[in-house]
Amino acid sequence: AGTLSLTKYGRGEIEKVLSLFPEQVLNSPKGQALAKRMNAIPVYVGDSYLDIEVLNKEGKEVKLSEMIQPGKYTLLEIWASWCGPCRGDIPHLKDAYSAYSQKGFDIVSVSIDGDKEQWKKASAQEQMPWTQVCDKGDNFEGFIVKRYGISGVPSSFLIDPQGKIMLTNARGGWLDTKLIELFDK
Repeated sequence: AGTLSLTKYGRGEIEKVLSLFPEQVLNSPKGQALAKRMNAIPVYVGDSYLDIEVLNKEGKEVKLSEMIQPGKYTLLEIWASWCGPCRGDIPHLKDAYSAYSQKGFDIVSVSIDGDKEQWKKASAQEQMPWTQVCDKGDNFEGFIVKRYGISGVPSSFLIDPQGKIMLTNARGGWLDTKLIELFDK
């Protein structure tokens, strides 16, 4: 969990943190491991989102960049049909979507389901009114998991109108607080 909290800060902050350690600590095996771990996180706040190919409901390859609209705040929501907490989050996402979609908020849900039929079934059950796509890979062996350095689902990233990541772990109260700040001025 230590690594995840680091992603809330930009890359520059990570460099600063590392520079605070004495050289002998950084050169020790533990220090080297820490630096490696910090630099291995693929997505930090302030980075542009990473574009990947995913599958739409018809099984055609589409790019995330075709789904994420410039000029909107987009929640990139990564989930799976077999994940209880993911399904538990959906009513909250529906509330956020209905409150803010007219104001410039959008959601793109990417399932990591290996079984694409299970994904389609769950999507139909959940009736989410926003874009639904699925990773081309199989669960945690999938592409989005590897590209975004995800260790569990649900995982979500809030992307700003310029395509930069402004919030990692954008769920529950964290998401609400940000949406209120952005839209309820």
